[in-house]
Amino acid sequence: MIQTYRVFGLSDAEPSPASLLTYLRGHYPALVGHFKGDDLGWLRAELIMAPHAPAIILERFLGSESEIRSQLNTWVAWLETVEHPRRMSITDQVVETQQLFTLQLPDELHERQDARELARLVCQYLAQVTNGIYQVDEFGFFSSDGLLLIPETRIV
Repeated sequence: MIQTYRVFGLSDAEPSPASLLTYLRGHYPALVGHFKGDDLGWLRAELIMAPHAPAIILERFLGSESEIRSQLNTWVAWLETVEHPRRMSITDQVVETQQLFTLQLPDELHERQDARELARLVCQYLAQVTNGIYQVDEFGFFSSDGLLLIPETRIV
């Protein structure tokens, strides 16, 4: 099962790949990052924790892209079903998203605490530099400092 993390950034300023890697290497010195992009900036990164380890895929989408708008609308629709005092403010942030980041932990890393911690650090960093929030599948929406804003609840 691939676990997905999403960052909903309110700023359209491109986060610096060098700054992100410097921050992450403060926690994971062996981390390697490969960034790819075009004239709009970086759009995809592969973060590798150790030699021969599977890559953690980080993608950056601009809010003006039509396919991203439909994904954002799906989150707005989900939020409309939630009874929570923060629902409206979180909905507003999702609607106003200028760039969306998705990070996917592959199956091989899903159960590793260090990989989940790295994913959390990436999300918190990107949320901080883009004035955003982040969401983790099966857990919920979080502030840039890691405070759970709206939990995801599943009916079993």
